[in-house]
Amino acid sequence: RHTYGVCVRACFCVRACVRVCVFVYLDLANLPRFLNRILGFPVDLQNLLFAYFADMLAAVVTAAKRNGRYDEGILDVDYKEAEVKLVESEAFAGSTSVGTTFTEMHTVKVERGMTWDKACELLESCNKACEGFYLSKKSTRGKQRVVLVLFRDPEGRSEKCNLYQPNLGLLPRQDKLSVLVDKYFQADDMSVVQKCWTEHYAQSAEGCAHAFLSGRCRRKLGGEECEVGRRQRTYHILSGSVLSVWNEMERILQRHGPSSQQKIQIMRV
Repeated sequence: RHTYGVCVRACFCVRACVRVCVFVYLDLANLPRFLNRILGFPVDLQNLLFAYFADMLAAVVTAAKRNGRYDEGILDVDYKEAEVKLVESEAFAGSTSVGTTFTEMHTVKVERGMTWDKACELLESCNKACEGFYLSKKSTRGKQRVVLVLFRDPEGRSEKCNLYQPNLGLLPRQDKLSVLVDKYFQADDMSVVQKCWTEHYAQSAEGCAHAFLSGRCRRKLGGEECEVGRRQRTYHILSGSVLSVWNEMERILQRHGPSSQQKIQIMRV
């Protein structure tokens, strides 16, 4: 009896351990439960956990961008004031188990920049002295970044500002003026601003931001295409029966494209 009782207790212990392990494993995918349990920690410990999570996420995103593996999800081609022009369209027919499928490839060119005349028109709508053109405090090879700063709310109820650049136009992000002045200063000499704006606008048509600031681009030197900060970009968009040619697309990318360009992204035009 004693031996039998020990075996039964051991069996119960094993089952309990298995249940605990399974319970913990299933909780790994339950984010709301995880966040609710964090609320039971002291506030200072909660802040440390969230700060660690934010730092790790920023490091992963930075590494993914550096390696060319960062996926932004659905990409809006015609963001804000960008001009989209259809260059060419081709249709392809294929045979599958369900019949004949059709896939189309559209080549579009996107113009995202802002001319000097357009920037001057926006400058005329400024209502505050702190709005206007700003130049970067640091220069690279004698070149400075220039940005047009306009408050998002003309009445001044919000501290965030809209930023415009010659190569990208209206930027998707919005910064506070108190943060912007750490790297930029308000320019007074309009001739210097016009020179920086027009030079960057002209160079960004075919050249990337690395080539503009440092004079060379590591990606291009390595035989890869770089479109970071380019004003004009070309996209090849597939529509129709995309899943029927998905495997072929992956094989083409792996065979001909560099490692940093081997990705497929969903786009919205």
